Amino acid sequence: MVKFYLKSAIRYIRSNKICSSLNIIGLSVSFAIFILLGCYVGNELNIGKNIPESEDVYRVQTKSGSNISHKMYQLLADIPGITAFTHLMESWSMKECFVHNNQSYNSGKILYASNDFFRVFPYKALFGNLENALNSPYGIVLTNSQSLKIFGVKDAVGKNLTFRSTNFGDIDYQVSAIIEDLPENDMMQFSCIMSHQSLKDFNIDSKEWGETNYEAYVRLNKKAQKTIIESSLNKLFTQNAPEWLVKDSKELDLKSFRSLYFDNNFEEYILEHNNKSSIWSMVILAVVILLAGAINFINLSTAQKAKKRKTITICQTNGASKSMIFSQFLTETIFLGIISIILAIILVALLSPIFNNISGLDFSFLFILQFIFLKGYWTIPIILSAISGVVIALYFQSGNYHTLLKENKKSKEHFRKGLLVVQFVVSIALIISTFVIQKQNQYLHNRPIGFKKDGIVCIPLIGELAEHTSTLGNEFKKIPGVSSISYASDILGLPEGGQNGMSISNNGEEKRVQYNIIQVDSNFFDLMGLKIISGRGFTNSSIKEKDHIFNQTALNKFEISDINMARVSSYSNARGNIVGVVQDFNFQSLHSSISPMAFVCKKPESLGYAYLKLSETSSRNINSVLKNAENVWKQFVPNWPFEYYFLDQSLAKLYEKDQSFAKISLILTLIAILIACLGLFGITIFFVDSKIKEIGIRKVNGAKISEVMVMLNKEFVIWTVVAFFIAAPIGWYTMNKWLENYAYRTNFSWWIFVLAGLIAIGITFLTVSWQSWKAAIRNPVDALRFE
Repeated sequence: MVKFYLKSAIRYIRSNKICSSLNIIGLSVSFAIFILLGCYVGNELNIGKNIPESEDVYRVQTKSGSNISHKMYQLLADIPGITAFTHLMESWSMKECFVHNNQSYNSGKILYASNDFFRVFPYKALFGNLENALNSPYGIVLTNSQSLKIFGVKDAVGKNLTFRSTNFGDIDYQVSAIIEDLPENDMMQFSCIMSHQSLKDFNIDSKEWGETNYEAYVRLNKKAQKTIIESSLNKLFTQNAPEWLVKDSKELDLKSFRSLYFDNNFEEYILEHNNKSSIWSMVILAVVILLAGAINFINLSTAQKAKKRKTITICQTNGASKSMIFSQFLTETIFLGIISIILAIILVALLSPIFNNISGLDFSFLFILQFIFLKGYWTIPIILSAISGVVIALYFQSGNYHTLLKENKKSKEHFRKGLLVVQFVVSIALIISTFVIQKQNQYLHNRPIGFKKDGIVCIPLIGELAEHTSTLGNEFKKIPGVSSISYASDILGLPEGGQNGMSISNNGEEKRVQYNIIQVDSNFFDLMGLKIISGRGFTNSSIKEKDHIFNQTALNKFEISDINMARVSSYSNARGNIVGVVQDFNFQSLHSSISPMAFVCKKPESLGYAYLKLSETSSRNINSVLKNAENVWKQFVPNWPFEYYFLDQSLAKLYEKDQSFAKISLILTLIAILIACLGLFGITIFFVDSKIKEIGIRKVNGAKISEVMVMLNKEFVIWTVVAFFIAAPIGWYTMNKWLENYAYRTNFSWWIFVLAGLIAIGITFLTVSWQSWKAAIRNPVDALRFE
């Protein structure tokens, strides 16, 4: 019987080439997009789960999310229930590489860790012993690919290499172990782990309670209770930490390692992280595209009512039962689904490089195949095909054979029209969403941020550059096309450090506060176009006096009404005056609102970047300036390749994920429209075919071609208009929720909805008009010849 059903399915495909092709194309495209988005979402939801028993791993932090001090870390050994603990720090050198046999290699992401790192995070060793891999002060653990790149052999344990960095110079290490390459769902994504003991000569482990260089992680005993551990942790903290730090931190917290990927608001941390709302947006888009394909499939199948009614009637006349007819429909549908899955996998192989480029990921085709088959996701399209088959079978199965030759009941016609309306609702809602996403990205790109970002080149002061800033500055000023120069600790807009906890005395009242800080020279405000609205800027004595300049938000939040009555001090009681107030500007991503910030004046040799302001931004001037700046660079650090950053391009990186999401949403919208058009095209063919005799009669009676086309197009346009009025509020609601992720967001414009509706109507009109025009110009004699 199954063999008969398969033969019947093959005969059906051969005899209905157009409809079958449209069905297969629609399903295969839907399945391919679902697979790619499913891989992305599945990988994101499994981030951190590659670590064995990662549910027992926690990060020790303050309630606000800040790191604990190294002095507190040393007390973790006194807490029962903690089986292992480690601290991590990412290398922060501006420039670094590995050197082996006089050949330099890109170092990748480097972590410094304490001895018990591999007890907390038990990665799998390929060579060497991980238990004591970091016991040696100069032990290093490499990933397999990093080891092969540097040494060219699989087992490099015992081999030596040099780590060269701008912060520490040259340090010789010995490979103590090789671990497997990290999977895509690893949250750290490092290339090597170094023993933190190798930094002992650089005073990284500060004796001060305020120093928080490392992130601390603990592994709890299976039987340990998190609340009890936290209670013991806070008891030790309160007993040992200074009062000001207890007030700043309030209390310590154990944050689940697995939750940190989606619940981590501090970008300077080691771990990779993402926005959960964007992941769920991808889930919704994947489901929408999959359902659009299924609806399209059902619509095309039910549109063939005349052919299928006759087939069912013949089968019933020859004794076929309803269950046999049901099984035949189901077999045909699943068979088409299997063909579509095979084509979808081929499409995925072709599209995966493009998807990787847009999403910024690096999924191999093998990874995608494992996702499809090993995790059972291939069953989802099959199940969906089967459900579609059941719906189609039930659509045609009801009634006896002597009634099937009659016209379908209106309820069944309403069902098919309803599915078409749903398909257009999805397409129009996606069109509205795409317009809003693009408009928001344009708003972020064009919104004034409060300082000049164009025509500024940032050059890192590495090695001897920092030691000769006076000479360096003079050389840079001599370059034609450079109008001015300044220095800062960070690239403005991309602060590398976190918030600083300080004490502020305001009108005799002392309180602890937190704010971002950037160190600059006295010329910085003029170069960046930052406006001092109260007080004054920095002077020659500002470094000695430890002058501070706050932004407006800081004054409002800290309730400072008169800067002359307020003083700043740190944990080391370094007093500082608040000499001025700078107008608020966005020094972080526009996803978040402006937070408190302060500028502190420092000598250029103590700062990390030189800012070169260009007199003009023509490509000729930029190339000339960069060439001359490179010559100056080579005078001081000839062994390092020239490095520079355009400030505007660095700021644009803050919105790379937004740009990727916008591209993905645009592509998915076009695909949803394509699928809808395929379905509409197929339905139009059968619709026009059913109206051939009516068209012939109308033309014999003098109907014009335009009148026939209006008659055929009118119904489809009405359906599109109905879909628009349903989709508009859905699009408004979903996009309003999406915009809540931004502190600064665009407004909804009426033209978005109007344009989305016109595009939908235009697409419908063009798709239907081709078939209606062919039917309208047809000789009516051909339609009425056999009547």
